[in-house]
Amino acid sequence: MATKKTKTKTQNLGSGDGAVLSRGQARVMQGALAVAAAAAAWLLYGDIALLSDPNAATGCSAEGFFDCDKLRTTKYSKIAGIPITIFALGTYAAMASLVSVATRNGAGALGALRLVVAGSVGS
Repeated sequence: MATKKTKTKTQNLGSGDGAVLSRGQARVMQGALAVAAAAAAWLLYGDIALLSDPNAATGCSAEGFFDCDKLRTTKYSKIAGIPITIFALGTYAAMASLVSVATRNGAGALGALRLVVAGSVGS
């Protein structure tokens, strides 16, 4: 009886020079992080505007389907009185730097990035 040998394919996410992410993958991830950071910055701007004037027009209220001004007033919008968008901006910056390191040489950076993403999705 002949035995059948099977080859297992491993997915190489890098470019072969020690990088774990390709440039294209990194660009997509950094683009998504830039969009998320811009949204967080817009929400932070609205938080600051509402602190200075509770009746300020933040350009975020759509009366009905989605009203982020209303979301800002819930107990989930702040941690110890600090708007969560500040934490989001820091998280996005850390993720962008991990993506940058993972494109150069970092399996460790990719592992850390996976932990951050899993923690963000799981919470």
